[in-house]
Order: sequence, then structure tokens, then C-alpha cells
Amino acid sequence: MSVTDELVESANAELGGDVAVSNESPLDTVTETTTYSVYKTPVKEGDKAAEPGFGVYKEGNKLAAQIAAGEVEEVLRVQVTVPYATTVAGISKLVKDEDEIVTIFNNGATSKVTTRLRSYFTEKNDAGEFVHVGESDFDASDFLSEPMKRKTLTDTQKAVKVLKNMPADALREALAQMGIVL
Repeated sequence: MSVTDELVESANAELGGDVAVSNESPLDTVTETTTYSVYKTPVKEGDKAAEPGFGVYKEGNKLAAQIAAGEVEEVLRVQVTVPYATTVAGISKLVKDEDEIVTIFNNGATSKVTTRLRSYFTEKNDAGEFVHVGESDFDASDFLSEPMKRKTLTDTQKAVKVLKNMPADALREALAQMGIVL
């Protein structure tokens, strides 16, 4: 008896015979649940009514802190579950219409190519000069088949990214709180 058969037999004994083995891969699709919040910013005297905001709500994130501090008023919080394909077979399970599959693919391909083009054409050398200035025609076909590489920043790079966008007075105050005086 195979391990799968033993598991099914054991589960049937526990559950009263309702367990069966499917030939479909359970890994063709997965779901992900994200909590979103619809919120509004309090209107100050003389201001127009604010448009509602929409964002990901997660304990400890900026939106959660703004809601807790009363900076924004939460109107609605909703958990949204979205299915994702993990295989090509999973795509056709989630989307039955072939034209819609093509549309979704093309939107994703456009997004991927645009991201890669932005990175490619804004690349700078050590002197701070753009590397690909002389190029006027470019075939981005290869970008589709290349795997995306997630750019992971070091802690130092993350800190520099945040600090370089801070106003000078806020930066001086933060450094002073750490005991660094300029």
C-alpha cells in the first residue's frame, strides 16, 4: 500500500469516508488574503471634502498607525482573498476565457518590460552619468524571458534611501536624537 493510500485510508477512518485523492495538482493555484482599509482624512476648515483613500491595512504599518492616531478616519476594513496561478495549468483553471488570459498576460508583460526598461535606461555609472544615452532603438523581447530579480537593499542602503529624502531640519533632529551633532 502506498503512502498516499495509507493517508487516504486513515483520513477516511477519521472522517467517515469523505476523503478522496484528486489527480489535479493542489499546487496549480494558491490564494492570498490581504486586508484593505477605505479611509477619509478629516476636512480642515476651508478645505474641500477629501477624496476617500484606499490602502493595505496591516498591524504596525503606516496606515494602521494613522488610523490609531486619529489622523484618518477608517470607513471600511475588508479582507480580500485573491487566487493566483502557480502553474500554467492553474491559469486556465482560474480564467476560462482564452482572450482574457491573453489580455492578463499582455498586461503583465507590459508591466515587466516597463519596469526593466526603466531600470536599464536610468542606469548610471560610477561618475553618475547615464550609461545607455546613445541608444535610440531597443528590442525588449529578451526582457520577457529573463527571470525578474528582486532587488534586496542592505540596511545601510535602506537608511540612506530614507535619510536622503528627509528635510534637512528633520534629518538634523534625528541625528541629534542619536547623539550625532553636525
